[in-house]
Order: sequence, then C-alpha cells, then structure tokens
Amino acid sequence: MLAAVLLGACANLAAPGPGDAERADPSKDGGRRAVESAIEYYHFVRQLEPAELERERDALAVGVGDPLNQLLQAMALARPPGSNIPRALALLGVVDASTRPEAVALRPLACLLADQFAEQQRLDAAAQSLTRQLERTGQHLKESRRHARQLEEKIEALTEIERTLPERPAAHAAPPPPPTERRITR
Repeated sequence: MLAAVLLGACANLAAPGPGDAERADPSKDGGRRAVESAIEYYHFVRQLEPAELERERDALAVGVGDPLNQLLQAMALARPPGSNIPRALALLGVVDASTRPEAVALRPLACLLADQFAEQQRLDAAAQSLTRQLERTGQHLKESRRHARQLEEKIEALTEIERTLPERPAAHAAPPPPPTERRITR
C-alpha cells in the first residue's frame, strides 16, 4: 500500500516546464515530490481503520531508515488508536537532525508535524488529568449523597422517637417559691 501511495503521488506531479527554473533543479523537485508524497500519505493514514493502520505501521517498521520512511512512520505512529507520540517525535527529531539532502527538504514538514504531535501529546495529557479529576469529583459526589442519605435516616429516626414519647404535663403551675434563707444569729 505504501509503495502504491508513493508511486501515485509521484505520477500525479506535472512534468517540469521549460521556463521553470525551480523545477529544473532535480534536488528541489525531488524534495518537493517527497513533501507532496508525505502530505498525501498523511491524508491516506487518517482514513485507515485500526487493523489497517496496524498493518501499515508494521510495514513501515521493516522499511529502510531513509528520512521519508521515518517521516511516514512518525505519521502512522501518531494516529490513534495505539498511538505512540514519543516514538513519532523521536523519528521526526532524527529527520530534523539529518544532513542528508532528502532530509533537508523534509525538515519544514517534520518540524510542523513535531509541533502538531507535541500539542496533541499535551492535549492528551490534559484530557487524562481532567478525566481523573472528574472521576474524583464523581466519587466525592457519591460519598456526599451517601452521607446525606444517612443524615436523612437519622433525622427520620429521631422524628419517630419523638412521636412515640409520652406527652409531658403542662407546665402552667407557678414556679416554686425561692428557698428561704435562715439567718443565724449569735
């Protein structure tokens, strides 16, 4: 599949025109084709089902260690499910650090992807943190509801006890007189 995508990307490119100096330079044309192929591959990988994506990752892993293959492998590794962003970032770092001519043309794309994958990694970490916080909040809410039910049960029990108590006699009688003081004289 990888070869078909790469060959298809190369076949779709227009032939260099006679007045086009940039296209006349084979190294720039090859670099542009590599970038275009990588972009097409990026769109291709986004459409894959999980099983197909896993097969694609396996196929890229046994490929040669050229910069384009490393870039494509990083793209496949960054896609969920089963994404491996740290490994993808490491591969993009290798492409960025390479001095090979084919790597130089891929550097801007590798840097762009590295920024995107790092942001994706940061957002994934934030989402996991929020999920943990939400789980803790949910647990606290359950405990609060349980505590509220227990308090309601205690109030109901106290109310029932109060209803079963005999009524007290009315306290309309005058208060008892204060005790008289005895004076002792000597």
